[in-house]
Formats: sequence, C-alpha cells, structure tokens
Amino acid sequence: MRKLISILLSAVLLATPVFAVDLSDDQKGAISMGCSSIKNSLSQLQKADAASRSRIGTTYQTILTSYLTPMNLRLVKNGKLTTDLTSFVNDFTTTRANFNAQYVSYSRSLEELIAVDCQNNPDEFYEKLEHTREERAKLSSFVSEINKTLDAHMVAVSKLRSGRGQNV
Repeated sequence: MRKLISILLSAVLLATPVFAVDLSDDQKGAISMGCSSIKNSLSQLQKADAASRSRIGTTYQTILTSYLTPMNLRLVKNGKLTTDLTSFVNDFTTTRANFNAQYVSYSRSLEELIAVDCQNNPDEFYEKLEHTREERAKLSSFVSEINKTLDAHMVAVSKLRSGRGQNV
C-alpha cells in the first residue's frame, strides 16, 4: 500500500501525463485504504506549491519591473531599442499571464482532487489525479517557456552590448 501511495504522489510530482487506466481491485483497495495518508500528502503538496508559486511570481515581477522594463526604457531613450527586444518583453508578459491563469486552473484541479472521497470512490479519485497531473504538466511548460524567453533575451542583450546587436 505504501508503494502505491508513493507511486501516486510521485506521478503528481513528476507531472507525467498518463492514459485512462482501469484500476484493478487491488489498486482500488490500496487507494481506499491509504486515502487519509494520500490526502494528507496532497495537502502538503498544495501548501508547497502555493509557496513556490509565490516565490516564482515575485521573481517574475522583479525581473519585469527591475530589469526588462527599465532596460527597454533606457534603450528607447538612447534610440537603440529593437523590435526583438520589445517582443521578448511582450512574450515574457504574455507567458507570465498564461502561467498565472494555468496556476489557478491547476490549483482548482488539486483542490477538487483533495475533495474527492478516495475511500469510497477510488476510480473518480484516480481520474481526477490524471487530470491534475495534466494541469501540472501544462504549468511546468509555461515555466520552461518563460525561462527560454529570458535566456533568449539575455543572448540578445549580450549581442547588443558587444556591438553585434544592430539586428538583434
């Protein structure tokens, strides 16, 4: 039973999408028997995710207000702003907004998962678990997309600094 709980929780944490699976009677029994422990672990995950979201959100806001926007304003003032640098900021802002919306969707999904009576409805619980995993995977993809945008922005800024950025 402990192994099944570990597998279920690691599945949520790893955000690996799965396909609909008919649970065996043993799996259903393990979910039912470990329901309170599973819910406790999911509640802890929910708290950790909220703290991570807060840190990530603060970091993204700081990047935007302390780095991207002031740098673009300075480049405009000096007549050196390129459309590529502007598009990086737009991409960052859009992806950040998508991340925020996806976090809300994921958070609701996790709340719904925790609310399911897994002791009496293991199939429904597992179905909600799969959905929550998909929502978490989408959230992770937005973080990756934001990081790629920031990396590309740093490359463009480095080119601009070195004088190779005329067509950044």
